[in-house]
Amino acid sequence: MRLYYSILLAFSIFTLGQNLQAQDLGPQGIQFYPGTFEQAIAQARQDNKPVFLDAYTTWCVPCQRMDRQVFTDPEVGRFYNDNYISVKMDMDKPEAKKIIQAYGVKYFPTFLYFDTNGEALHKISGECDAFTLKQHGEEAMDAQKQYFTLMKAHESGNASTEQLHNLARSMINSGHFQYEDMTAISNAYLATQSDLTSPKNMDYIMLTAYEQESTAFQSMVKNKDLYLDIYGDNRFIEKLRNVTQYSINVAAALKDEAMMNDILKFNRDNIPTFAGFINSRLKASYYEQTEEWDKYAPAAGAFLETYGKRDPDIINQIAWNFYEKVDDADQLTKALNWIERAIGMKEDYFFLDTKAALLFKLGEKEKALKVCAESIKIAEKWGDEPKLTMELMRKMGR
Repeated sequence: MRLYYSILLAFSIFTLGQNLQAQDLGPQGIQFYPGTFEQAIAQARQDNKPVFLDAYTTWCVPCQRMDRQVFTDPEVGRFYNDNYISVKMDMDKPEAKKIIQAYGVKYFPTFLYFDTNGEALHKISGECDAFTLKQHGEEAMDAQKQYFTLMKAHESGNASTEQLHNLARSMINSGHFQYEDMTAISNAYLATQSDLTSPKNMDYIMLTAYEQESTAFQSMVKNKDLYLDIYGDNRFIEKLRNVTQYSINVAAALKDEAMMNDILKFNRDNIPTFAGFINSRLKASYYEQTEEWDKYAPAAGAFLETYGKRDPDIINQIAWNFYEKVDDADQLTKALNWIERAIGMKEDYFFLDTKAALLFKLGEKEKALKVCAESIKIAEKWGDEPKLTMELMRKMGR
């Protein structure tokens, strides 16, 4: 019997040891260095590892998701713990100011990568999944893909064709670039290419076309049938609209209506199939930005009646603009009809707010109060606080 208990005890100890060994899988997720950024650099120099800096804020919801869902991933942890000294920095702290200014941190989270001497190598902005964060870390170790390394090569005039190609994507991932800078880099790369319609170059053009004057945009318009075949109507139209929207923004900032008309004419001449939709929206946008509400109202109305009937969110945005900026009763009645249509398409207490506001402005106070009650009911069902509705009711003396 004693032998039996001895064997049982030995087996139990062995099993416990196996279980403990199975559970001891090492650190789960990224192990962030507990000291300051400067101390992390010193540690990196000692360990001969680069530094990964998570630039976050406590109020940033995507940053919180990264903490919970991505930094805790075992595979991410293994990669970063093996290859980097990782450290966090709250961008609302005073010591973060020099990081923000030196590296153009505008969005959170932003991930910065440094060599052992504290020289910046790479930059990425925005939330991502575990696979992508590991990929970012791999790119940060590749001199042909490092944002700051590529930018230095470009600024010195020594960037290779491959570096110019990679820099465009790296600039977008960094979340920090001016359109004119992207155009300069795109133009420089495309000037080295004999065939702008190769698959690689067409992808590059779709990525880097931001200004109408750019080589990328001009090539895209010139070869529009090919782009439509490959990328489809929706993606092509969206790219065209975004580029010309930027031109309209410039025209509006200058209050240059002739410039606006030139942009609309360019679209009519070069993309006649899509110019009606794009121009209608651009015209309304121009007058909204210049605050010429007497011209905005008919332009926005024409866009909605012809192209925007099926998008309840756009309807609500324009109808709310009418409430805030338009005084003509006939135009306000049109806006009321539009928002009724949007409410029929989608339950949203913001839409009811807009309807109530329009009714109030049209002098229909009692009807407006009833709609406010409906709005509050839906907001409470969603667990939201209907601040706009309560504010409107206070304006109506309730």
